[in-house]
Amino acid sequence: MKQLNREFAQDLRAFSKEFVQNLKTTTPIDTGFARNSWRNIYSGEELGRGKPIPLARNTAEYIGVLDGQSPKGFTSRQAPRGIVMEALRKTRKR
Repeated sequence: MKQLNREFAQDLRAFSKEFVQNLKTTTPIDTGFARNSWRNIYSGEELGRGKPIPLARNTAEYIGVLDGQSPKGFTSRQAPRGIVMEALRKTRKR
């Protein structure tokens, strides 16, 4: 089981790295702050503990608005379908 858990953690680490890259390329650019604020925060912790495993974080205060989490929905012309779900879709395709 330990070996299997290590392999899952290794795969998730690679997925997380690619996911953050896709988040960055999917994020619209105005000043570049939101795009450059994405960080990979996966710590390599063991899986199967029954809790969510954080993969990425963005400290830009307006990232939620860019991702469509506002009363008006998706408002960015550069990311009309949002950021996170698009990046996830791109990552899962590979």
